[in-house]
Amino acid sequence: MIWLNKIIRFWGNSNHFKTKLRLSEHTLKWSAVRGNNFIHSLNYSLATGNTKIQKRDISVKEFRWIFRVLAGMDRGREYVAINREIRVGRHPENLILLRDPKASRFHAIIYRRGSKLVLEDLKSTNGTRVNGELILKKRTILPGDLIKIGETVIQVSLEND
Repeated sequence: MIWLNKIIRFWGNSNHFKTKLRLSEHTLKWSAVRGNNFIHSLNYSLATGNTKIQKRDISVKEFRWIFRVLAGMDRGREYVAINREIRVGRHPENLILLRDPKASRFHAIIYRRGSKLVLEDLKSTNGTRVNGELILKKRTILPGDLIKIGETVIQVSLEND
């Protein structure tokens, strides 16, 4: 069990994963989660006198969302996200951090709903446009769409690994 504790500590400290460990009288279950995706699971069955190891890999098709800033103060920046929500705005907690003074601190959020990408304006002061159209709340976005926040223009593309 010492080696297992070291493995769990190593994975638990990873910046890429959140891990969970559950130990009962008869089983040990460990899982790794990236964002909202369950990506790996190890199930250990503890038997008297020996340990039977059952391993089960769960693969998740991963999508890479690429956001390229085409215009504005942050022109040339590129952001990549895998299967998670993307917050956009001036606050440092946002994945897409904008220096545009017309952007709100927490301006918009982009997330996956099934196979679609959804852009939601977070009640920003100056609004969010997609392909020139002002969105009032939520809108499905597609690869190639242009998001305009203040003077910043962001192109969306979607790739799968």
